[in-house]
Amino acid sequence: MKRLSVCIVVLCMIMFAGPGCRISPPAPTQAELAAEAICAAWPDAVKQAMEFEGEGSWRGGSVVAAPRVSGAGAMKWEKHASNGRLDCKHAPKDLSAFNTMSFQLHSSHANGGTFVIVMESNCEKGVFSYYSKKVVVDWIGWKQLSFRLNSFGRTRRPAGWNRITRMRFSAGGWNQEPTDVPVWVFDDLRFSFDPVSYRPGVDIHKYVDEPEMGAFGKKLKKDHPRLVLLDKDLPRVREFISTPLGKKWYEATEKTAEKLYALPVRKHELPDGRRLLPISRDVLNRMCCWGFMYRVERDRKWLDRAWKEMESVVNYPDWNPDHYLDTAEMMHAMAIGYDWFYNDLSEAQRTIIREGIWKHGLRLSYAAYMGLDAEGMQNWIRVTNNWNFVCNGGSSLAAMALFEDDPQKCAAILHAAFQYIQIPIEHFEPDGAWWEGTSYWGYSMRYLLSYMRGLETAFGTDFGFIKALRNTGFSHTGDFPIYLSSPSNGIFNFADSGSGRGAYKHWGLLYLAARFENPLYLHFEEKNATGSVNDIIYHEPFTSFLAIQDVPLDKYFRKTEVATMRSSWTDPDALFAGIKCGRNGIAHAHQDLGSFAFYGLGEKWAMDSGTESQTYQSHRHHIPRHHFYRVREEGHNTLVFNPTDKYSQYGKGKSEIVRFESTLDEAFAVADLSNAYRDHGVSVIRGYRFLDQRRSFLVQDEISSDKTNDLWWFAHSNKGNAFSLDASGRVAKLQRRNKTCYVKLLSPSSAKFTVMDAEPLPTSPNPDIQSSSKGLKKLAIHIPAAKNVTIAVLFTPVYDFEEEPSMIASVTPIDSWKLPAATGPTCKSITVGGELLDGFSPAVYTYSVTLPNDTKQLPAVVASPSRGVTLDPVVMPQSFPGTARLVAHAGEKTAVYTIRFLPASVKR
Repeated sequence: MKRLSVCIVVLCMIMFAGPGCRISPPAPTQAELAAEAICAAWPDAVKQAMEFEGEGSWRGGSVVAAPRVSGAGAMKWEKHASNGRLDCKHAPKDLSAFNTMSFQLHSSHANGGTFVIVMESNCEKGVFSYYSKKVVVDWIGWKQLSFRLNSFGRTRRPAGWNRITRMRFSAGGWNQEPTDVPVWVFDDLRFSFDPVSYRPGVDIHKYVDEPEMGAFGKKLKKDHPRLVLLDKDLPRVREFISTPLGKKWYEATEKTAEKLYALPVRKHELPDGRRLLPISRDVLNRMCCWGFMYRVERDRKWLDRAWKEMESVVNYPDWNPDHYLDTAEMMHAMAIGYDWFYNDLSEAQRTIIREGIWKHGLRLSYAAYMGLDAEGMQNWIRVTNNWNFVCNGGSSLAAMALFEDDPQKCAAILHAAFQYIQIPIEHFEPDGAWWEGTSYWGYSMRYLLSYMRGLETAFGTDFGFIKALRNTGFSHTGDFPIYLSSPSNGIFNFADSGSGRGAYKHWGLLYLAARFENPLYLHFEEKNATGSVNDIIYHEPFTSFLAIQDVPLDKYFRKTEVATMRSSWTDPDALFAGIKCGRNGIAHAHQDLGSFAFYGLGEKWAMDSGTESQTYQSHRHHIPRHHFYRVREEGHNTLVFNPTDKYSQYGKGKSEIVRFESTLDEAFAVADLSNAYRDHGVSVIRGYRFLDQRRSFLVQDEISSDKTNDLWWFAHSNKGNAFSLDASGRVAKLQRRNKTCYVKLLSPSSAKFTVMDAEPLPTSPNPDIQSSSKGLKKLAIHIPAAKNVTIAVLFTPVYDFEEEPSMIASVTPIDSWKLPAATGPTCKSITVGGELLDGFSPAVYTYSVTLPNDTKQLPAVVASPSRGVTLDPVVMPQSFPGTARLVAHAGEKTAVYTIRFLPASVKR
């Protein structure tokens, strides 16, 4: 077996030794000698695999004579997009005697390509458990890489380093984007034992430098409570809950606390066979509600009930560290309970809680930060998704609460977490979006913002966090859920973001509003929140003026590649469109590139069918994600080419919004979907456009190919919507609650609509366990031999008392789309019954006015023109309900204002 032995310690001693000195290298330790003996005893097939010289020892690579470091050859691995794995066929099975893995790697390009070292260690049938390490290749030529095995992440329940079932290098999965650009050559794979103690390094992009470790102890608030809500905050809280809004929220919080009080103590259980998470979250909710009520009311019943809960939790066998979210959320819960009830707990009770938090949580977090071996997952410290905020945040809050118990270890935890928790923040760049959708935006905020608030209260400072983030994408992150909320309280729920029903609300908007002085966030949460303990705690009003009707109507979130457009912020009947591009194959993503949502008049005319809950249960059924309808392209409002049982879009496909233009009366976005459909040899450009003063919505696809394709176009509509087609099959009517959305197929002339159930195509998988789509239907266009084709579909919703829309729109090439340099003619003001129209803004052209059901005489509509504008007389409706029309002129330009008069009983 080839050996590369570089002893840095000896070389340094030789360099600095005086003339004539003879320095002997340190004698190998027994562990080093044992490791070498094990290597020497390996079978020849294993030794050959370690030397990368056997054609049959690795699947996915080929032996080459050059480049190589030594020996007869090395292993070349190329074309990683299609050849994504390099599998070792003769890997050593027992690596427990080693703590270091090293190998030589030659790269042809320094393009930041990545692969993951995967060491499978399966102990349960059907459960994929493994250790892993990601490698970023940013050099050209040879480089020796060396990794401590303790630095490998641990996923699920690995049986141990003594039970390795498979070893491979993988360029796919784990949010990687493999390409065929680099060629990698491997040589001299070795396992050894290094006697030097291991500590993980922290080499990350930082927005703010971490404080010195000693600063945590120096600045710590010495007494309790010190987490999130201080005693000095209680007068502000009491003042707020005496206001109408605060009283409403307080009553809701009290009701929740009483409901939880009546429930039995939570027991240790894994409801889905894998996660303790529902119990951890419930305990956190209980601690927050009961702790808050106790501190406001001083009724001992809340303390006594909380103690019963905490006593039960610390006596659990564990907090399920194999799924560290569960452990982290329970640490968060217990930290709040311990801190908020601290002064009225007995010392014996405090000791029991402290010991439980250390045993089940902080002990394991400390091990992860220090690179020590311990049970449970350890790779969470540097992940890039929501797990990072939850696990680093929960660990930190527990360390803040228990700091006096072990200041040295708690300071080490806080010092490391302060750095690691910054890793995912770059995902908010440049416009504040979160790549995992609104649901996981909310989950991330729950723990990241609790952490930041914990720093403020425990140490009297956030150590510069908010200041460092002030001019970053994170400072605008509250825009993301707000712009993805529709006027009718629906949410553009792309990815795993639930059903999309209901108004979005999150107390984190209140924290962001106060820290970044953003009145839009404050206004939004005050309007939508039904009231929670955190709404009360984080409500910090500030003097501001917000004219919501003047907030820009449209937003493009770059990098995440999501956009929304609307016709008004104040009209519940306003039109709303959501556009989803971005990347496939990332956390919680669906195969939905190019998909869209369209709402109007308070209804969902084109919608995302939501999260498939069974994708969270793969440990039970082992059905691949791509088998589920709600994940596949056909389950979204996008295109399907040449359907099979596989994905239609490339699994790692990308799509970009290449143009986004917005004026006050129109807007459009253009997406390039060609990479997503690259396996079908097509170019796909999709345009989305608001027309007619934002009263109609156009979706247009331009497809070109050198071959014919079996093509489907889909648009899902809400349950309960009635579908009908005219005789031509080119105009569809979607009807619901005295409203109709007319959908016209403008192009191609040979195509027709069909109405289909929201079910898999005949060629698609159809698992029995997937979520039911009973009652959900979709419009479909099928072009069996599509080559070069333009598909254009126009949506226009109206109330049934209004005239059928003309639906006249010319189909022009997307690359010729442009918006007028100036907006259309506007009114300076419009009054209804002598009062300014609610939510009036000059360039918002559609309004709704609600009147009593028995209204006989409609109020007068009076308008005053802007400079240079003339107005036609207002045309009032002949009956109620009805729509008034007002036409404004400026030269050759014309704009139409409409004001709907609706009965108070109208349902949206």
